Amino acid sequence: MIPMNPDQIDVVIARRTFQVKGGREAELIIGAPQPFTDGDYFRPFQVTGLGDARVYYAGGVDAYQALILALKKITIHLLTLPEVVNGEVQWLDGSEPNLGLLASP
Repeated sequence: MIPMNPDQIDVVIARRTFQVKGGREAELIIGAPQPFTDGDYFRPFQVTGLGDARVYYAGGVDAYQALILALKKITIHLLTLPEVVNGEVQWLDGSEPNLGLLASP
């Protein structure tokens, strides 16, 4: 399975902004589902302001499964970034004890 546009997000369907220690921000961007060349779907996502800002994706047999798997992959990706592990990233001005992900410490 080869994504048609694996390195870009054509249509953004969701965004979340995080505050990072030192006054900067990071943003999670989730793209609309796109078809693989074989008829399955992938869902691109990107985190800017933390890590490498590369566009990643998760694939599924349909657009819904691609979304569910992307949310799981996003959670794993964010929770393993050094700034998150070190407690330097907050959501909703720090009033939430987690980042509002599927699973947060």
